[in-house]
Amino acid sequence: MNFKKRAIGVALAVGGLTIAAATGAVATSKNGESTASCNATSAFATNGTVYQHSAKGTLSVKQTDTDPELSSAIKVTSQNGNSTSVLNKSDGQTATWTGVLAGQYKVYARASASVNCNGFAPGDGNYNFEYTITY
Repeated sequence: MNFKKRAIGVALAVGGLTIAAATGAVATSKNGESTASCNATSAFATNGTVYQHSAKGTLSVKQTDTDPELSSAIKVTSQNGNSTSVLNKSDGQTATWTGVLAGQYKVYARASASVNCNGFAPGDGNYNFEYTITY
């Protein structure tokens, strides 16, 4: 009987440690927006906001809204030049990268396919890119 109580106590203690370890890292989410090019071959644009990704792991950017509505090519780049792959996402979709090294990152975007956002004016113009980053 005493052995059973010890076994249950050890199991609860181990389970408690597992739960504590699993909940130790808390993700942070922030909203942002920037102006990006409607030309798919132009340079990526950023609003310059820096996000501190504290430990190697998952980083994601959800495209929450664009005006006009279009698909964006999205990436994040660190102050050291580490860059994720470019993922194309539409409103409501999330670009997710795993194994992202710790560092300070900026979100970059541009249209994934060239779109005329300028009407009759020359050039393709720009669009408003709104996002939520989770890191």
